[in-house]
Amino acid sequence: MTRPVPLQITFRGMNHSDAVAERIKNKVSKLRRIHPRILGCRVIVEALPVAGKGSRFTVHTRVTIPGAELVASHDGDAANQHDSVWVALRESMNAIARQLRATAERRQDRRTASSAQAQL
Repeated sequence: MTRPVPLQITFRGMNHSDAVAERIKNKVSKLRRIHPRILGCRVIVEALPVAGKGSRFTVHTRVTIPGAELVASHDGDAANQHDSVWVALRESMNAIARQLRATAERRQDRRTASSAQAQL
């Protein structure tokens, strides 16, 4: 059995939400299927007040793997602020998943290339 990914979840500008925290834990466990060597993950869920409109949400995700730290963060980018915390979470996790896939593919390409050279 694999050990769980060390995970830190922070809520800013909003109260802690068990439902959001549970969804984050679920998403992070799925990230491990893409890249099994995740060393840690930090997720910041932030509610940004909008005058007369309530809040907009942004989620910053930082994943540490051997030799790299991947970040999905859109500081100050209004296009990446969402009316729904669920959409913000999905977008951030999708961005990290894409980065993990790309990293895993590059690692596989390097292994294939070095294996081919060793056979020469």
